[in-house]
Amino acid sequence: MPQCVERPPHVPAELVRDFDFNAVPGMEKDVHAAWKRVQDENPDIFWTPHYGGTWVATRAEDIERMQTDHVLFSMTAQAIPRNLSPNLPMELDPPNHAPIRRILNPLFTPTVIKRLETVARATAIELIEGFKPNGKCEFISQFGRQLPITLFLTLVDLPNVDRGMLLDLAEIRVRGNDPVKREGAKRQLLAHLDGIIQKRLAEPGDDVVSKIVNADVGGEKIPLETAQNLLSVVMFGGLDTVATMMGFVARRFAMDVRLREELILHPERISSAVDEFVRLHGLTTGGRLIMRDVDYKGAPLREGDQIMVPTVVAGLDERRFPDPTVVDIDRANKLQTLTFGNGPHRCPGAALGKAELRIFIEEWLRRIPEFSLDPAEPPVMASGLVSGILRMNLVWPL
Repeated sequence: MPQCVERPPHVPAELVRDFDFNAVPGMEKDVHAAWKRVQDENPDIFWTPHYGGTWVATRAEDIERMQTDHVLFSMTAQAIPRNLSPNLPMELDPPNHAPIRRILNPLFTPTVIKRLETVARATAIELIEGFKPNGKCEFISQFGRQLPITLFLTLVDLPNVDRGMLLDLAEIRVRGNDPVKREGAKRQLLAHLDGIIQKRLAEPGDDVVSKIVNADVGGEKIPLETAQNLLSVVMFGGLDTVATMMGFVARRFAMDVRLREELILHPERISSAVDEFVRLHGLTTGGRLIMRDVDYKGAPLREGDQIMVPTVVAGLDERRFPDPTVVDIDRANKLQTLTFGNGPHRCPGAALGKAELRIFIEEWLRRIPEFSLDPAEPPVMASGLVSGILRMNLVWPL
């Protein structure tokens, strides 16, 4: 893992902070509150010596620009620390990004999502009814991680026996701060998929694996390595982030009786509530590569520098969202969220993720309308490439 480095000559001493995004003070109890303190107590742009040295953006307007201005802020250094191999198409800039992105778009059409919603609802009901008689559950392992993996296995037509292995690899890939271990998880996944890829090359089906490995890029068949990288992104991208978002929403409900009651009485408002939950609970912390020297808000960014763009904190910016920590279902600008990205790199599975959240809320509140956090075992959270809840025990009356 990269160690702390000396401050480069171009970085002003007054902009240096001893900040590790994998160890934000207070994150174990409330990761978003911890990031909000980082936003409130530091300059809009500052520099940290951790992970080889990187700038950090903390405000929504800057994060939004850095996610769209690929000429100045390139996606080619998207992970912190940097990946050992390309993470396609995430680490490609336009116009090279577009041909590979076009492969993904048809995989998440309204027709596909509608079919998966049927599976999601049946799975949610089965899971909830399974532990409801117990009066308690560990939400992340028993529900949050189970619903997305079921949909994913349906999407790619992989056997259920792969469930545990894929979840373990996803945890390492999306939450790990060691690039060697992250690369190892990716290679382990691709080795596991090799036989399946070869079969789908010979006998294509209607699943995601078949569509990716048999796709065309610029009029030619997609190179195998590119297809493997794309499969890795698709497989890891949806397994952890949706589970994490569900965890944050369940925690919010457990602490806010009036919010639960509002949506139980008015289920037609759940879709709007999902948009507000997405705004409030940003997840990711990515990076960009500075492509030319520029003075940005008093920060002397230099070509070759990396800058951190934490969408985990973008929705908490009071400059864009008044009273940002308050859940306001009627918030006029809640769709200005950066949680799913923006511009050409907006998450192609965003609509599916929101559908999963909506179905979770609908079916959970129908079956367990009254529940709370277990006072004996408070939730445990973590920051990193994907901030999340690692463990959360819920209880309800029988």
